[in-house]
Amino acid sequence: MARNQLNKGERDGIRLLADLFVIKDLTKNVLEKDKHISPHLKDLDIILKKAVPKVFAAEVELQKQIKEVRQYWLTKLGTDE
Repeated sequence: MARNQLNKGERDGIRLLADLFVIKDLTKNVLEKDKHISPHLKDLDIILKKAVPKVFAAEVELQKQIKEVRQYWLTKLGTDE
């Protein structure tokens, strides 16, 4: 029988991606729109990259995995792209 529960490592990985998506969303949809905060977003990005580097490493790995998985499924489905 297939397991239907995620283990701690899987949940932690999903949490990294959730953190990444929330940071990006809040930056774009909340902070950029605030005229007092928006001039400081570059500084905030630098601070966040130092404070939570794994979140940004997850972003790089996610993009890598998306490319690999896309190619895998294109091959499996027999498409030419």
